[in-house]
Amino acid sequence: MRLYAKQGQPRAALKLASVDERLKGQPQPSSQQLAANSDEAARIEKAKSRFNSLSARSSLRERQSRIELLALLSASAERIGSFEKAMDFERARLNLPLSAAEQRKTESRIEELKVKQQARSRKPALPLEINDSLITLR
Repeated sequence: MRLYAKQGQPRAALKLASVDERLKGQPQPSSQQLAANSDEAARIEKAKSRFNSLSARSSLRERQSRIELLALLSASAERIGSFEKAMDFERARLNLPLSAAEQRKTESRIEELKVKQQARSRKPALPLEINDSLITLR
């Protein structure tokens, strides 16, 4: 998925993402989210990570990787004009434990996508007219 997204093939990346159930964004326990919400807790977590076991580091890296992947997929969905899908990926990011700054950034991105979606829905559709005279002249 990352390769397709980085190569400028957002539709392929989104098609693969629709198959992966892990990207739906199941909510995490609230105690983890509360601890991850403060910058102080993030700093402490970073200091503790030097002494974590391999499995703890692996799960931390997997969580970070999932957050980055969801951001890439959101950007891909926005690029093809699927703002609802992009908002879904951003909401899935909110369900993962984020720092306070990342959470604010994600919430502002969701609002930005809502504005873009509303602006797109306000645009009048281009009128399509089929003219038979060109076909009959040939």
